[in-house]
Amino acid sequence: MRVVVVEEEEAMEIVSSVDYRVIVSLNAQVKWVNVLSVETLDIRRMSARNRPFASIAR
Repeated sequence: MRVVVVEEEEAMEIVSSVDYRVIVSLNAQVKWVNVLSVETLDIRRMSARNRPFASIAR
């Protein structure tokens, strides 16, 4: 398994038609999301100080 920590813009580029498990961390709240496409990746925008990141494991 390979885990990469990226910001929102990079996550949108990485996720494609392949099934990824994405950990979205928003201000210490973690949720698991299984995504099949860019459209299903849900990363909510926070303030610049509390930028969200996604850990993408393939």
